[in-house]
Amino acid sequence: MAESRYLGPAVRRPSDRRRGGRGAAVVRGLDDCPRPPACRRGEKKADEATDALGRSRGGYTTKVHLACTDENSAVAVELTPGQAGDAPQFEELFDAAYERVPDTDEVVADKGYDSRAIRDRTLAADVAAQIPSKRNAVDPWPVLEESYRQRNRVERLVGKMKQFRAVATRYDKLAASFMATIKTVLCFIKLRSFVNRT
Repeated sequence: MAESRYLGPAVRRPSDRRRGGRGAAVVRGLDDCPRPPACRRGEKKADEATDALGRSRGGYTTKVHLACTDENSAVAVELTPGQAGDAPQFEELFDAAYERVPDTDEVVADKGYDSRAIRDRTLAADVAAQIPSKRNAVDPWPVLEESYRQRNRVERLVGKMKQFRAVATRYDKLAASFMATIKTVLCFIKLRSFVNRT
């Protein structure tokens, strides 16, 4: 039947495959040499220490800890997995910020940094701590309202950072790559503030 309808050259016997024939190329969608899928080779799990990724209420995220002098000038930045707390990162941020801005008079932070150790650390450096106490505090720490209003500067800087999609939606796998993206964006924000002044 194949010969009568001129399909003889296209239809081959199964034995032709074993002999090195080209019958497999005629049947489209079939592969005569199946292999494991490439996406399963070398599959690795995310390393929280390397990738700074972790589970939080918002999902699988990265937390950016930021210290700044105003809404355009960041002086220190750290990355942690999403479930990490704020208070353990204070010492690194404070040391980096105090090294760049040694004439700091006060530190303004939110209730996430409410800790006796943090206040003692700032007072030891002769810096006032404007950090409000939590609701259940037995001995609340006094805070100047005028100074605490300046905390919105870091919130405005975070808002400017999130205008860049590469920061708002992390595309980088490694924490080092994501940190490089954040620092590039922070440099751009600082340069843009100089341009807007002129």
